[in-house]
Amino acid sequence: MDMTPIRTDLACLPLQQHPAFGRALDALGVRVELHHFGDPSRPIGQALTLSRRLWPFGPVALASRGPVWSPLAGTGDRIEGLRMLARRGLRIVNSDRADPAEAKALDGAGFRHWAAGQWVAELDLTPDADLLRRRMAANWRNHLSQARRAGLTLANQPFHPDPHHWLLGLEAKQARARHYVNLPPALPLAYARNNPGMARLLTAHRDGERIAAMLVLCHGSVATYHIGWSGAAGRAVSAHHLMLHEAALWLAARGYQRLDLGIADRRRTPGLAGFKAGSGASLRQLGGTWIRLGRA
Repeated sequence: MDMTPIRTDLACLPLQQHPAFGRALDALGVRVELHHFGDPSRPIGQALTLSRRLWPFGPVALASRGPVWSPLAGTGDRIEGLRMLARRGLRIVNSDRADPAEAKALDGAGFRHWAAGQWVAELDLTPDADLLRRRMAANWRNHLSQARRAGLTLANQPFHPDPHHWLLGLEAKQARARHYVNLPPALPLAYARNNPGMARLLTAHRDGERIAAMLVLCHGSVATYHIGWSGAAGRAVSAHHLMLHEAALWLAARGYQRLDLGIADRRRTPGLAGFKAGSGASLRQLGGTWIRLGRA
């Protein structure tokens, strides 16, 4: 898969649109294509698509959280790019932006709105440490202080892509207990193998006991919170508050601009959504699912 370097104005990509994610999926046998729009030396947008051949439709492609456009792309440019992708089999778009310009382009290219977008939490890492702390909810800061007083030891290291890694087993057990579905464990393993050093594992210990962990996937100038696990001891001392804050400071010190915290569903998982928002993250609605039927 061709991975042409990304221009600065297209660098803050969501995980699903970054070449690092494409490399991981490609290694898992998924058909991945990276498309650029405009002059190759000065692209105005890009789209990473996943596709499979479905009878009798032929190739059916999906763009998740994309395409992504630079500020230079007008509505006409977007329509032309989407039509080009439709000719190459694009039929489903999970749009990253809930804004009129994006909706107008998708509609103009023959896509129809199918479902409303989910809400995501995004933590801006560009402010200094003092402002990051002031943006936290008061209760969140209290939990962070509690964790600091608990005498925790934190480790931050590259994630080792072992199929029998303890975190994957504990997270699978946690998912069954809480009745949620995460992406398959093969994905973080492939991500770590094909993007050395870009999967980071943070672990919290207390009195030598492992009590919580989180896995962060780095991509461009953004990082994504991928897996979180906590035992009863970790929850009792708010270990995840400390780990998330320390991860944010570590990333910010290395030039990362945003930490994506994933879906924030206030109706189905209000506690988790509150945890993410309380960290100072902004909640933003995605543009929803758009489909295109018939020939391009």
